[in-house]
Amino acid sequence: QHTAQHNQPYCLSLGKTINRSIMYWGEPTASIDWCEENYANSYYIAEWYNSWSSLFFCVMGLTGLYLNVKQQSLKTAWLGSILLIVVGLGSFAFHATLLYSSQMADELPMSWAALSWCYIQVERGPKERFPMLPRLLWLYSLITTAWQIALTHSFPILLEVQFGLMFVYIMYINYRHYYCKLQPGDPHFLFWLYAITALVAFFGCWIPDQVFCYYWRNSAWFNPQLHAHWHVLMAISSHCGMTLTLFFRAKMFNRAPEIRYLFGVLPYCHQRPSPPDKR
Repeated sequence: QHTAQHNQPYCLSLGKTINRSIMYWGEPTASIDWCEENYANSYYIAEWYNSWSSLFFCVMGLTGLYLNVKQQSLKTAWLGSILLIVVGLGSFAFHATLLYSSQMADELPMSWAALSWCYIQVERGPKERFPMLPRLLWLYSLITTAWQIALTHSFPILLEVQFGLMFVYIMYINYRHYYCKLQPGDPHFLFWLYAITALVAFFGCWIPDQVFCYYWRNSAWFNPQLHAHWHVLMAISSHCGMTLTLFFRAKMFNRAPEIRYLFGVLPYCHQRPSPPDKR
């Protein structure tokens, strides 16, 4: 049972009252509501554009999983792709319902996916350096999951800070240990595609969506639906980051990696067939 305060999102709720009769999922209980007008396009979906754009994570995750299995990539890469699919499904549920339980289905997999890729960045060599690391990450995941369920409703900024720090760490490792070691002929562009799409998503979509939301929803201007664009850009950035990591991992195992393009557009790491990496 949530308090009356929690029935109104902590930000971007612009004082507009929605007719309860058009809300299939009832009064929103999530701790945040985005700039998109609720139930404007469907009786069943609270945020139309934010919901459907979330499925782009599933598209990238399914594509990555198919390629990882086909190329016999490391098992943790399979997990990263699966979690990206879960992120997309959870995000769809969150934006479609604006319920607190669905919000957890969106935010918790984001943390789990970031943790899995933090592990891949740390254990980037052919030999395992920290045997206890998987157990420690599992423990950390359990603690933060309980912490988020208990506190995120009152302090949503805590989740954003935690996820942001992990993402910055992953980007730093990709630059420090991958980009700086690229050789002539290696995919330099892939790092910049990964980094620039993430920066554009944050500074060009996430922040403006919150800062200028009041003006977009209370003026004659159209709403650019920047949070939906955030979903698409972050899904692309995640795929490019995974592909860059797999490229370097394949080089360490002498699998002659090269960047190819699925349908001539989507980059992926093609590797020479060999016994799969079990980690």
